[in-house]
Amino acid sequence: MLSLWNHLVIDNPMSLEAVRVGRRFLRTGGDTGKAVNYTVMGILGVLYVWLLLTILRYREDMSTMLLMFELIILTLAVPASLYGAVSAEREKLTWDSLIMTRLTPTQIIAGKLGWRVLLIVGVMALFQIPILVCHFAAGMFSSAPTMSTPNVEMALGKITFVQSLIFGWSLFLASLSFFASTKSRRPITTLSILTVGLLAFLALIPLLVSVFGGNAEWHGNDFAPLTVVGSLLVHLNPYYQMAVLLGSNSTQDDLWRAVGLNGSMPVVYGIGAVVLLIASRQTLRGLEAPRRNLG
Repeated sequence: MLSLWNHLVIDNPMSLEAVRVGRRFLRTGGDTGKAVNYTVMGILGVLYVWLLLTILRYREDMSTMLLMFELIILTLAVPASLYGAVSAEREKLTWDSLIMTRLTPTQIIAGKLGWRVLLIVGVMALFQIPILVCHFAAGMFSSAPTMSTPNVEMALGKITFVQSLIFGWSLFLASLSFFASTKSRRPITTLSILTVGLLAFLALIPLLVSVFGGNAEWHGNDFAPLTVVGSLLVHLNPYYQMAVLLGSNSTQDDLWRAVGLNGSMPVVYGIGAVVLLIASRQTLRGLEAPRRNLG
């Protein structure tokens, strides 16, 4: 394990990409400019402090809103940071120089994804602070639970599971974005594919299921392929899963819930992420064919 860690992180030159991106953001500002970046960061910092003070002042439990906003932010930010991971290298003709080095496809994946995973964890940590403040400020740690102060263990357990759901979805989305980037020669093409695909999966499919008389919950009395597949795709939607967790709007006789799908979504997303990373590695090996032929 130590040798694998050294291979993928310590001795991996691609790990320096995060340092280069950070320095470029702070020193030159990249495409937006340093002044714009610092201004946006300052405004976000003020809003963050204002949010914490508001929660403490009015003792409002805003956990549901914050968790939903966290999911939206990561759904937008993860593809935005990864759609050009490989396709941008190919468009700028720097990919040929990269594959002529001793870097392996696994090192490239670890270097490209590593700091993005840290970014996901950082965003989740920033949201976790006001979520916990909400529970303290709203009196949810009362020893006598009421309708306004539910059981502490259930509340904390639900928050933990929702956060694991968001983390699993973010990892899946990162792997999907990276895989799409390995399949395209231009970043704009990758971004278009990801945008259309996510809109179809997150919005269009649930809408079509609803419009054509379908039901997100499958009770086993209708084995029509469109009914089964449609309800499964809706259940795989992280926004539907969050609505189920936070609103408990799933019936007990839903077969997807009966087989444990609702409670295992973080694992399902994790398995999907692993499959996509394996597929990405195979694609990168194919892109390295010129180097192998030269050898």
